[in-house]
Amino acid sequence: MMKEYKKIFSQNVLYQLWLKVPETLLSLITVPILVRYLTVDEFGIYSFVNSFIVLFSPIMDMGMTPIITREVSKDKKNGAVLIGNATLLRCFLFILYFFTVFVFSFFIKDKQKQFFVIILSLSYIFYPLGSIFSVFYSELKPWLVSLFLT
Repeated sequence: MMKEYKKIFSQNVLYQLWLKVPETLLSLITVPILVRYLTVDEFGIYSFVNSFIVLFSPIMDMGMTPIITREVSKDKKNGAVLIGNATLLRCFLFILYFFTVFVFSFFIKDKQKQFFVIILSLSYIFYPLGSIFSVFYSELKPWLVSLFLT
């Protein structure tokens, strides 16, 4: 029994590591391009906006991914209902997230930064669909999730 867990664990870890390679390569390409073509001020705005948006991103998940995965693993018959409900809840959490970012963006004095924060926070609009990946996690196939996220 323990051998099977070790096999599953090592296989999933290897898939995760292998599929992080494209993401890492992409960041090794894009960051130098950004640094090269953006001025110091523009890169500072880019970094500020990213940090500001990520600061509020836990509002969207609220730890739901492990909970949904556990519940779908327990009861496969109701998996579609659970994922549907989780997607609706995540839609509500996205609206809460966007509202929070929008309100806090008014504390930013620079109008350009404020504009970019609001616009780039909309990039999370498809985040509620992430509940679907709980099906793959419940079947212990996170390599499929990594394949679609990279």
